[in-house]
Amino acid sequence: MSEDSAEHLTVKKRSKPNSKSEDNKPSKTGKTTEVETEPTVLQRRQKQIDYGKNTVGYHNYIKEVPIETRGKEDPKTPDKYTKYSRRSWDAQIKLWRIKLHKYDPNANSNTEEVESIKCKYDYESD
Repeated sequence: MSEDSAEHLTVKKRSKPNSKSEDNKPSKTGKTTEVETEPTVLQRRQKQIDYGKNTVGYHNYIKEVPIETRGKEDPKTPDKYTKYSRRSWDAQIKLWRIKLHKYDPNANSNTEEVESIKCKYDYESD
């Protein structure tokens, strides 16, 4: 193909044959949410949530950040009643716990310690 013919090409998007119309949207996100009903799964999830809420970081977070001012990047407790695969649920719990660690009492000092260790390593490797 020459450069002139490439300039005149246009890309057309095809609509999906089974796409929902505006009137038939199940929810804002376009997904229907299934509810988890398995008692053992709900107990396991609640135990993981309780474990996260029983930390100093979580208590600092609820004191420092009022509900009204919380944003998308703030830790949000995963909904145990929404149906997720085991791997997806575990990933959500892990990310939630990582975000909570930002509110640990010595979170800043740990960061400084890691940075100093990195610096020492850099100097020693020369």
